Amino acid sequence: MDGDGILVSHDEFAALFQRSAQVLWCLAAAVLGRPKDADDVLQESALIALKKLDDLRDQDGFEAWMGQIVRYTALNARRKADRRPPVVGDAGSDDCVLDRVAAPEDAPAPVVTAGGDLLPSQVAFDDQVLDALRDLAETARACLLMKTVMELDYKHIARVLGIAEGTAMSHVHRARSRMRAALSAEGLDAGRVAS
Repeated sequence: MDGDGILVSHDEFAALFQRSAQVLWCLAAAVLGRPKDADDVLQESALIALKKLDDLRDQDGFEAWMGQIVRYTALNARRKADRRPPVVGDAGSDDCVLDRVAAPEDAPAPVVTAGGDLLPSQVAFDDQVLDALRDLAETARACLLMKTVMELDYKHIARVLGIAEGTAMSHVHRARSRMRAALSAEGLDAGRVAS
C-alpha cells in the first residue's frame, strides 16, 4: 500500500494480469461458448478492473477478483450477442471453443480418452465435441476446460471461479460424464475413444 491508499499499483496490476491472462481468456471463452469475442471481453474486463483497482484488497485474491469481472463481462457480452440478430453469411459466427488451435484440414480424427481428456497429440475439437461442450452449463464448461485444456488443479479452478474445490471437482466429473454420454449418443465408436 502506498501513501495514497492504493493497494495494487498499475504496474503490479499489469504483472498480475499478464500471469493470469490465459486462465482468464479460457474463462471468457467458456462463458461465451466461443473464443471469437474472448479477447474483447478480456480487454474490456481489464479496463473495468483498472477503474475498480482500489477494490482489490489482496494480490493473492487477484485471480478470483479478476475472474468475477471477466465472468460478468462475458455474461453481458453473451446476452448482447444473443439479442443481436444473426448476420447471414457471417463465417465467424460459429467459432469453436478452441479455434486458436485450429486443426489443419488433413489432421487425423480427434481422439478423446475414456476419462474425457484429450490426448497430448490432439490439436482441435471436432464438431461432436464442440456440440457436447456447448450443451454444458457455463460453470461446468469452464471447470472442464480449465482442468482438461489448461491442466489447472482443482484448487486453482476453484479460486478463479470463486467456488469450493469439491464443487470444481464435481463439475469436472459431471461434465466429463455428460460429454461421454453425448459423444456415445452421437455414435463416437470405441475405435476413436482411448482408454
